[in-house]
Amino acid sequence: MDLASATPVEQLDLLTAHRGTHDPKSYARSLSRYLLLKQKLRSIAQQTQTKIYLPKPSSITSSSQNAYLEIVGEANGQENVTKARGSVIGEVRKLPPSVFEVVEVEELVHRYLIGKRGNKVKALEKERNVEVVFPREGEGKDVLIVYVGEDATGAKSALEGE
Repeated sequence: MDLASATPVEQLDLLTAHRGTHDPKSYARSLSRYLLLKQKLRSIAQQTQTKIYLPKPSSITSSSQNAYLEIVGEANGQENVTKARGSVIGEVRKLPPSVFEVVEVEELVHRYLIGKRGNKVKALEKERNVEVVFPREGEGKDVLIVYVGEDATGAKSALEGE
């Protein structure tokens, strides 16, 4: 039991990551899905020798009260956990709600949009400065589009395809 109390743990609530008029649960679902599938926090975890656990996007529902990202360090590793928390907050700040867009696309069409070896989706991502996250087979129609360009004002036009 002493080991459990010696293990440092930090939590970040993704619902409160960005304040504004957006739907916080939809944003938390999109953020969690993007970070999880694109493995954006893996390098932070490796550098700080911590483990970072994201909530499953499907667990963030209208009835859920929180969406905690947890950072767990080794025993007596509070400094590493604090460093990891700061880095994770930095990554999340780079991803405000305005950079996410969810588009419903029939599952049968996904493979045609991806193209052979992902060529079509890679070309789209490069052209529009976005990353596209397709759901796994059988997980639905919601395709997540994330603007990754430097200019945050360009997000809206890139996501709308103008």
